[in-house]
Amino acid sequence: MFFVSENGSTRCSKELAFVASTCRWLAVENASIGHPDSSASSFQEAAQSPEASMKPSLPADDLDIYRLYFENDSNGSFISTAEGQILDCNPALLDILGYDSKEALLSQNAFERYLTPELRLLFLTQLMQHRKVEYFPCELKRSDGSSVAVMLQATALFNSRDEITHIMGRILEVSKLNQSQSQIFEASKLEALGTLAGGIAHNFNNILAGIQGNASLIGLDPSANTQQKLRVRDIETLVERGAKVTSQMLGFAQKGKYQVLPLDLNRVIESVRIMIEGSFRNVEVRLHPFDEAVVIDADPNQIEQMLLTLCINACEAMPSGGTLDITIQKRLIGDFSKALYPAQPGVYGAITVQDTGVGISPEHLPKIFEPFFTTKPMHRGSGLGLASVFGIVRNHSGAIWVESELGVGTTFTVAFPLSRHSAECRPEPEPAADPPVIDTILFVDDEPLLRDVASQMITRLGYEVLTAATGQEALRLYQKHHDRIRVVILDMMMPDWNGIETFERLQAFDPRVRVLICSGFTSDVTSNLLKKGCKGFIQKPFSMSDLKFHILNALHEPAAMPA
Repeated sequence: MFFVSENGSTRCSKELAFVASTCRWLAVENASIGHPDSSASSFQEAAQSPEASMKPSLPADDLDIYRLYFENDSNGSFISTAEGQILDCNPALLDILGYDSKEALLSQNAFERYLTPELRLLFLTQLMQHRKVEYFPCELKRSDGSSVAVMLQATALFNSRDEITHIMGRILEVSKLNQSQSQIFEASKLEALGTLAGGIAHNFNNILAGIQGNASLIGLDPSANTQQKLRVRDIETLVERGAKVTSQMLGFAQKGKYQVLPLDLNRVIESVRIMIEGSFRNVEVRLHPFDEAVVIDADPNQIEQMLLTLCINACEAMPSGGTLDITIQKRLIGDFSKALYPAQPGVYGAITVQDTGVGISPEHLPKIFEPFFTTKPMHRGSGLGLASVFGIVRNHSGAIWVESELGVGTTFTVAFPLSRHSAECRPEPEPAADPPVIDTILFVDDEPLLRDVASQMITRLGYEVLTAATGQEALRLYQKHHDRIRVVILDMMMPDWNGIETFERLQAFDPRVRVLICSGFTSDVTSNLLKKGCKGFIQKPFSMSDLKFHILNALHEPAAMPA
């Protein structure tokens, strides 16, 4: 124990200390000294802990847990006497201070590690006054004489005379803290851009839906000549390209995950390999599946889109040919310092995409996940591919990081939390035969143009149509005509009741109502509505065949009571 006097002297006496690495209490006897640097101590094993008579001791297993925590803490942890003699430390502290062995550091006095005596005195004074110190900034000397900036956290143990006996603390390296702050800043910036991108993509999809619908109607017009029909095909091709761009924007905005299933990553890489080999014949694709199923909870379409984007980028980085390795693993990951987003340590399903391409320059590497950033010519890339990859990974609670060297190649690693379920084969649903013409469809959307176009498309498919501009109007129409309305096609974003509230009110009136969600983007909300009884999802923009497919499936799926 010690206290700081005007002349800097300290007083010490016999006390007990718990040493984490040995899980023992030691009797520590210190002589009075005139300077902290001249401390001398003797140790002998105590018969029992100082509180043994007050409460039962921890079982051996629990003591092992505390020891494991101490030894594996990623920050430097230590226990010292009041005079600075280090009784115990963990490997992280050795790394911070540059020591190869614990014995080498234990032979040092902790107070000698301070860069200046003033820092040491200030730390000890605060510890005496507040009984603990939180985030005390200082510089410590490493074994080689260099300095390292750290944050100190410490708690003092006091005896009955209110004198410090021991100091327990943690040392956080500032460079690692700054790295974490940089991660948080970059992640926050991308999240803000994602919100903006999601709003733009939603509105743009509504516009594309109107264009696609009108093009489909013109193409079905018997009076349209061949030239006009060719023009319609051109329009539909451009709509598809626009829809692909918005799909990437929605991926970046973390929208679009609505069918979450147990998915074996080994199966995903096989389907992607077929597509890659057909398009890049000068690239050797090598698959390295894991020897057992690696199952995550994910939207299969989004994971395939993510992996395909990474593989296409890799192949384009090898214009003269090369090797593309795709590896699936179960990995215990404890260090996410290289990832854009920090994540919890644990066992993850990992996908690694490694190429032997040109590599990414160091100045471009921090920007590659930003939307619209690209080094490709204007006609070859939108700058949304990796942005959508980032959004998909985040939307599935995953992490992603990249390592690259110019002239050597690039490696992307994506890690997803493992599922508690096993993957199941799910055959694609087959639409039933065309229904009778007497069925009525209720189409609900606040956009007048979309209501008009969709109404004509549904009529062309052989159904009667009712339209509503708001959720309240939709409920009134359904209550009045529920005996003949077979399917409700419901927009998610409306001015009064949104799609969720409208669906819940329709379901409260008629638990067997068949509802198709129709929106420019999807989210976890969409997935929850499907679980509650919605019959499917129609992505805007939709073609005549898309509309027909989903209506037929909804009509012929059993109208079971919701769970």
